[in-house]
Amino acid sequence: MEEKQAINWISTVEFWEKQSSVEGARVPGTSEWIIQHPFFDDWLNGRRRTLWCPGIPGAGKTVIAYVPHHRRPLVMNVSDCNRSVIINHLLGLQRLRQDEELGVAFIYCNYKEQDKQTIPNLMSSILHQLAVCAPEISKDLMYRLIEYRQKQIRPSMRASLEALRTIVSTYQTVYVVIDALDECSESNGERSELIGHLREMPSNLKILCTSRELPDIEKLFSESGKVYIHARETDVEKYLKGQIEKSMRLRNHVRADPSLLQHIVNTIVNRVDGMFVTFSLIPCFFKNNVTCRFLLAQLHIEILSKKPDRRSIRRALNSLPTTLDATYDEALKRIRSQDQDDVELAEKVLYWISFASRPLTVTELRCAIAVGRLDPGEKCMDDEAFVDKEILIDVCAGIVTTDLESDTSIIRLVHYTTQQYFERNRATIFPDAQTQISRTCLRYLSLEEFSLPSL
Repeated sequence: MEEKQAINWISTVEFWEKQSSVEGARVPGTSEWIIQHPFFDDWLNGRRRTLWCPGIPGAGKTVIAYVPHHRRPLVMNVSDCNRSVIINHLLGLQRLRQDEELGVAFIYCNYKEQDKQTIPNLMSSILHQLAVCAPEISKDLMYRLIEYRQKQIRPSMRASLEALRTIVSTYQTVYVVIDALDECSESNGERSELIGHLREMPSNLKILCTSRELPDIEKLFSESGKVYIHARETDVEKYLKGQIEKSMRLRNHVRADPSLLQHIVNTIVNRVDGMFVTFSLIPCFFKNNVTCRFLLAQLHIEILSKKPDRRSIRRALNSLPTTLDATYDEALKRIRSQDQDDVELAEKVLYWISFASRPLTVTELRCAIAVGRLDPGEKCMDDEAFVDKEILIDVCAGIVTTDLESDTSIIRLVHYTTQQYFERNRATIFPDAQTQISRTCLRYLSLEEFSLPSL
């Protein structure tokens, strides 16, 4: 027990919660082409140490990199999640080839958590994941880990790197998957530092990284194999059919008229522009297409799912937007066409998520909105003013989601391009967002429970 507690003490950065939301977005059978690619096979079998998988926003990079639930180390005590592509494949190999001692670690970079996702914290997380399942840990290293916990201190960067080097050496092969490296801070060269530390590890450590195709990242992987992540038409079709089946309205509509199903699928596939795969040895003239197939498909389905009848669906299919900004504009129109109470609620949800100084849990957002609903002069919170999580999401036209069912999970925008959209249009959409947030915080601090006792 002491050893398990010492290993868990290594890192406070946790990525399991992110994976539930990723799996919820993936339809079985999609994105599996990546594991059949020859460059992936070269990387998997040691002929390439690094593999870079660039792609444009919404192409499915995170889904490609997703990790399944059933291979979580039991010591981590985390509940239900499912499975998906690259890491699912790697952990399947780990399970089948137990005698080969394969290690797998992963990190999800997030632009809104850069303060927490420092390089020392990310390296500690990788160390933690590999230590949990390590074939063996030397007595000397375990003694140091136990000592860290007893003294309530975290390993220094140098100590983490030394420990990681030791742990990596106990495996025959270690695979480290980094999702969305472009969302890692680059203000002080953090991206190159992260990749540099991993490359300094023993040569049995293999690196796979997904990101947008940015010049500084391309330079980091100039000599690596490269597979361009794209949303294949068959993947989009499977995704659309899966989402239609999940929507009660759409499911009923296509059952009443089976021809409508293929009409919806064909129209959306044709509406969203294509993305293409390119390799490092092939001219990359396809890469200028910046439309996001999976993301647009998701938002288009959200538009259709609110239509009351099949005629409305067919009309909507004729006017679906073909760019992200136009799609977000359409989402805002739908939000503002609701009942006024829902409009006001949706606007609060959106500006709190978009402009709060850090990611908010469902509970925190419910509390913030409840404070804003108090009458002048009220000094105590009213439990009846708390809005259900499902309503918070439902009024936002498909552009807000949560990572898990729990109220302690993060509530967020569906994609970082959504955040960028609101930031670009802040002056016109939410001109007084920061003022409203500040007023709510001050109102919260003025509640009776925070009052100082009278002297």
